[in-house]
Amino acid sequence: IPLVLHGSSGISYKMRKKIASTTNVAKFNIGTELRMIAGDSLRYNINKNIDIFDRLKLLKPTIIKIKNHTKKVIKNLGIINE
Repeated sequence: IPLVLHGSSGISYKMRKKIASTTNVAKFNIGTELRMIAGDSLRYNINKNIDIFDRLKLLKPTIIKIKNHTKKVIKNLGIINE
């Protein structure tokens, strides 16, 4: 039976990789981890670019950081070999 591991944001990459390869966990919930990346990135972008008011320009670097971090997590689990 595939399982979901709730609260995976607090689990180290090493432990996630071990769980992914040795158990029936099929899904790792990492919402908190991604929200932290988004919050930190958005704060940085707003503080760095005080003259920019276009929300899309402020959000674009944040979206890129979330995407890159998500790829890193998935790659660590051994699902993709990019």
